Amino acid sequence: MQSEVDAREARWCGRHAVQYAMEEDNGSVAIRRLGNGADYKVELFRTELKNVAEKTKSMPDEFINAEGNGVTDAFIEYALPLTGGLPKTHFLGNYPKI
Repeated sequence: MQSEVDAREARWCGRHAVQYAMEEDNGSVAIRRLGNGADYKVELFRTELKNVAEKTKSMPDEFINAEGNGVTDAFIEYALPLTGGLPKTHFLGNYPKI
């Protein structure tokens, strides 16, 4: 499943990648997050592929609950703007669950 936010940002990145390719400018399009919550916004920028390929970003400790088997409210606050809200689906009993 994809969120509206993810789909919109993916199309935006794709358009910028095509523009860079037409200018014969090698590299990759990356997203930089600028805000959180209601202030969520991002910007796109060009970077060398070596700066993003095969890079792993680990989940910060403050996003993992004390038992180590779930997430904290801080993670939910971080993630909700990326999803645009959770979809109502059969798999979630027609209600968003976290």
